Amino acid sequence: MKKELDDQFSLPKYAETFKYRDDGRAVGNNVIETIKHYTENHYKDITLDKVAKVVHMNPNYVSTYFKEKTGENFSDYLLSIKMKKAADLLGDVRLKTYEVSQMIGYSNTKNFTRTFKKFFGVSPREYRNKRGMNDV
Repeated sequence: MKKELDDQFSLPKYAETFKYRDDGRAVGNNVIETIKHYTENHYKDITLDKVAKVVHMNPNYVSTYFKEKTGENFSDYLLSIKMKKAADLLGDVRLKTYEVSQMIGYSNTKNFTRTFKKFFGVSPREYRNKRGMNDV
């Protein structure tokens, strides 16, 4: 089964980064490291179900375990990854706001703009203006 999941998600490097119990479940801080690494590299189209398959756990348990070990919800962690990546991408004045939103996994630019403003306190346009960058 591990081989099938590795093939399905092309994740042999992730699956090999942590130790397993006798029942095949991952253990220790390596699970959190694996979740974080996978999230940082797949933030655009990630789901809790995909993360759970990577670490061979139930999605509900992954959510609880992540919160227990890190002190933050998985969804909040994912949001922070996406928003920080968006801020970096907004540094490239060749990219339009809608392109940045699509690049980080938002299909609706209005939702992205609302979320960005809630996270940073300014809209993507205001963020660029404060950094001395304008939309092209």
